[in-house]
Amino acid sequence: MSGNKNILLLSVGLNGFNLLYKRCIDSHYCYARKYSYRYVCIDRTNLPLTPKESSWIKIPLIYEFLNSGYDWVGFVDADCMINSSAPPFESLDTPSKSIYMALGKSQRYNAGVFFVKNSQESKNFFKTVFDNCEFTIPEEDRLYTRYENGHVIYFSKKFPIIQTIDKKWNNNSDTSLQDFIRHYSGGIMRKTYKHTVTEFLGFYIFSTIGKFHRRLTRGSNESLKQSLTQTVHSFIRTFITDNLQHANQPVS
Repeated sequence: MSGNKNILLLSVGLNGFNLLYKRCIDSHYCYARKYSYRYVCIDRTNLPLTPKESSWIKIPLIYEFLNSGYDWVGFVDADCMINSSAPPFESLDTPSKSIYMALGKSQRYNAGVFFVKNSQESKNFFKTVFDNCEFTIPEEDRLYTRYENGHVIYFSKKFPIIQTIDKKWNNNSDTSLQDFIRHYSGGIMRKTYKHTVTEFLGFYIFSTIGKFHRRLTRGSNESLKQSLTQTVHSFIRTFITDNLQHANQPVS
């Protein structure tokens, strides 16, 4: 089915995470189909990416999809389960705001879920975060975070277009909450997600092969920004300029 709204739901399931969290990925597809969104789950790239790169890639991808003309872009991590009760995310629309995020268990923004209305300001935010991906941010923003999340926290302080939304939209700590999106990102919440044998074996095999592939094909001199720019441009050429032929199914 092809979405008839100019709205995209995006996820990244690299290094076998699409297999480890297959039921979560399936819930993304169901949510997108319910509200006639386009859905893209990236589960492979032209270059085998490290875990750090796989986490960071959402930032330039969101920027490029906004540049391609989508009215809204939603992003959910592969380990997010979208419940059937979740309303359309564009219903969050608030005057003068164009990026919507929830606070995580540290009471700072969690970068596992973004809802983004297309505006020059929202594009500027993602461009700024990515342009500074190798910039060392203050310890207070890096504390208890990994990869891009600290940069999102740091730069969010400089962009008043960001709206804090209810934890129901990105619940990574409260197992009793009647949430819209349950994020199995770690701690007690991750322990409640019971992987099937098939999910775990698929992930183990795929991730092991990926590690060897990276050792054989990747140089040690590439910067984070260089490798992600190359990967994102390759993806955009293939899937946006080709009218997103596979936009409503995980990329395979």
